[in-house]
Amino acid sequence: MLLPIALAYFMGLCLATGPGPLMQRVLATGALGAASLLVLGGARVEARGWVVVLAALAALAGAATPAPAGPPFGVRGSLRARAVVESERITPDARGVVARVVHVEDGPRALVGARVRLPGVVVPMGAHVALEGPFVPQQPYRNHGPHPDWPNARPVAGSLPDGAERSVRVVSIGAFDEAVFRARETTRAALHATLSPRVAAVAVALVLGDGGVLDAQDQAHISGAGLTHVLAVSGTHIAMVGGGFVFLVERLLRRARRVLEPARLAAACGIP
Repeated sequence: MLLPIALAYFMGLCLATGPGPLMQRVLATGALGAASLLVLGGARVEARGWVVVLAALAALAGAATPAPAGPPFGVRGSLRARAVVESERITPDARGVVARVVHVEDGPRALVGARVRLPGVVVPMGAHVALEGPFVPQQPYRNHGPHPDWPNARPVAGSLPDGAERSVRVVSIGAFDEAVFRARETTRAALHATLSPRVAAVAVALVLGDGGVLDAQDQAHISGAGLTHVLAVSGTHIAMVGGGFVFLVERLLRRARRVLEPARLAAACGIP
């Protein structure tokens, strides 16, 4: 049963031509809505009857996947733009974020959609920021040989180095993103205030998933012990959180006696 569904998803990926953001949302919303409707009325459908429907939804989801685009290497100059913070970069000595440019007000237009590194900036993920400063492109690694370049799913086009000429201003932050950011920063400060620096780094890596705070020696020891997976968010963690959410929703729905098949509704709520 899983094989035809996987093949249908792969076919959708092959047929995808990089739809625009609006079409991506339409396809993804259609697939999610159809799956939710099937959850409500699928009690009378046998297991084999789901193959065709799920394969069609998998192909639709694959077609909604945007085609990967390489970063605009070599682009340089002064940049004034709006961006959305996507991830955080932490090392034992410095912190920074990576943001995706959504609008260029002045500068290279090719940077729209590119990911830019902002060293020294500490803001919540999901925050909308206004950038201004000199853009330094990322130097690509060139391997002159018969082998192709190693693929990078999330390449960085360059950075805006920290300095007097750079300006990063937060435009807006979602309430949820800000609450998560404050909780993480409070936890980080408490760990550093109550533990020695080396132990605090391990605790931060375990609790917050920031493995970059570990020095090279501790990383080598953890890797040698075969415990690197402990510092990463794995499918097991996601399954535990999702399962707990579905369990709580199901218990709440069972209290409402008018709700039919609360287990199916709870499972549908856990899909996103």
